[in-house]
Amino acid sequence: MLKFGARSALLVGSVLTATLLATSASAQLTEQKYRLTKGDPKVPGEFNPAPVPAAGPTFSNGVVTLSFQGISQYDVASVGRNFVPPDTIAAAGKTQLVQFTNGGFAVFDKSTGNRTAFTSDTSFWQDKAGLAGVPNGDQRVIYNADADRWLAIGFGANTKDINVAVSDTSNALGGWKATKFEGFAELVPGGRTLADFPTLAMDKNAVYIGTNDFAQSTLAGATSFRGTTLNVIPLGDLFNADLSGPSTAGNVQFRTAFTGGPGDDFTRGFAIQGVNSNEASTTGNIIAASINDFGLTRYDVLNAGTAGATRTATFSTTIGTDYTFNDPARQPAVDIPANRRIIDSFADIA
Repeated sequence: MLKFGARSALLVGSVLTATLLATSASAQLTEQKYRLTKGDPKVPGEFNPAPVPAAGPTFSNGVVTLSFQGISQYDVASVGRNFVPPDTIAAAGKTQLVQFTNGGFAVFDKSTGNRTAFTSDTSFWQDKAGLAGVPNGDQRVIYNADADRWLAIGFGANTKDINVAVSDTSNALGGWKATKFEGFAELVPGGRTLADFPTLAMDKNAVYIGTNDFAQSTLAGATSFRGTTLNVIPLGDLFNADLSGPSTAGNVQFRTAFTGGPGDDFTRGFAIQGVNSNEASTTGNIIAASINDFGLTRYDVLNAGTAGATRTATFSTTIGTDYTFNDPARQPAVDIPANRRIIDSFADIA
């Protein structure tokens, strides 16, 4: 279930619960992907509205106003796309809620819960956004309340690339324009390369896209972890006023290589996630999962959104070293104050 408040969003399944308040933050879910199919051929068909009646109770407590079902794996399977898990993601705008899954794209009316459009992700990226090739999932979406427009990203047809699409207006049913950039370069020509698990965040200066990078060093070799990349793209380059389409020419990439050797920098972590913020600051905030302990690492990007952007040193927060796998969130077993910062994983594991 997705629950949207005034400033935040929470993802725990495929039922959507939305307030009538716009938010610039999108729901985020961090989990390992296991795809059943990849590189499916394009499914014929256009981006056609597909109304679905709303369902679920409404509430008057000011927190939850409407509940309705989002798209599921069954929906995307009906258009020839089938991924496990679906990697559900959504964002709320002023009047609409936009949802992506691995394989699907849908738009909902926030006031009624009606599904006003549904298509495959292939159709969205090709027919709606104008990019050739079959996408490979891992979509993210966010709403920019200042620009009154939507931003979506995801794997390109080549998994080393990141697709980027921006809507022309606040209406997600209207026109979109797109571009792509190389998230991680091939180590060997033709070798399998992934700018994996692209994350998405936005503040007043820039858009932040983090990736975990995997690649073959030889055509017969393993597709191994090679490090991480943080992409910092000026906000104005994506949401340009002339609607000419997003540009990533000003992207500043911070790469942290992983070789397995003694000189590797473990401090930058992996699964990099920028922090959504409406603060008037030139500094971007970044968090990441630690590579070498069970904590988090964080750092800042100074002069974010400019060619002179730089990273600060990292600050680590370790949540414990005596780890147990007996509870859903895998919290440390030792009952000390530092181990009581619990994050509910909503898992069913006893």
